[in-house]
Amino acid sequence: MPEGKGIPWKGKAAERGGSLAATDPNYKPAAPAPKPAAAAPAAPTAPAPAAQPAAPAARPAGAGGKAIPWKGKAAQRAAEAPAAPAAPAAPAPAARPAAGAPARPAGPPPVIDALKERFPELKFEMRHGYAEVTLAPEQLLEAARLARDRFGYDYLSAVTAVDWQDRFEILYHCYSYNYQKNPSCLVLRVPLPREAYPLIPSVTGIWPGADFQEREIYDLMGVKFIGHPDLRRILLSDDFPGHPLRKDYRIDYSYVLVHHLRAGAEGGAEQIYNPPHIARQGEFARPSANGSAG
Repeated sequence: MPEGKGIPWKGKAAERGGSLAATDPNYKPAAPAPKPAAAAPAAPTAPAPAAQPAAPAARPAGAGGKAIPWKGKAAQRAAEAPAAPAAPAAPAPAARPAAGAPARPAGPPPVIDALKERFPELKFEMRHGYAEVTLAPEQLLEAARLARDRFGYDYLSAVTAVDWQDRFEILYHCYSYNYQKNPSCLVLRVPLPREAYPLIPSVTGIWPGADFQEREIYDLMGVKFIGHPDLRRILLSDDFPGHPLRKDYRIDYSYVLVHHLRAGAEGGAEQIYNPPHIARQGEFARPSANGSAG
């Protein structure tokens, strides 16, 4: 048997060793040494949390928004290039002045000095931003013309009446149509004696818009405006008894506001009612059938 091939499973390891196992077929190898006892497995430990991936680097300016290695030196140069300076912010536009009514002057308007020069006894007061003056009835027309012609108070906003129980008072609120130039309000206050029909001049020749307002005051308060072109009731019937906004007004229960409806329901002719206080004063007397005042 050729050398080294008698025992195939021994192979070349037996040949190299030169042991008896290669030449003596009756040779029995010694028993192998016992294996050492295996150590007890260690207790499993919790795996360490995986490290968070690093945040990607900020995209370099001018790199097209993509950091791609295969772009080579071009991408590297773009990454290393300094960032372009930020453009300066455009200056904010100047604030536009708020649109609205102009501020009223702190002191009295110039018309007050002119009125005081003309009427030295004039009473003046600034109240809630309004310039209020108190005039006698005979001073009203001259003061109104001065305010309109010299100081531009060409808009009569309102004519109102107040019953103070001891007196009446007529108030005129005057403005200018050129409000940007003259933003003030002038109030003319005219006290009147408390009587049946107090008298005051009409301002319709100065402010035509006072026409219906003076008629309303006459209708509800009984104040007569001298020089009014058409002074008659505007809200109530001509035969209405009294003036209902006066504080001494008492309702006349014998007066029937819808007497024409009652007459129609009964099938008779309309009955005209003449209040006793008007019949005594001879005002608004209706003509009778024969043409005479009834």
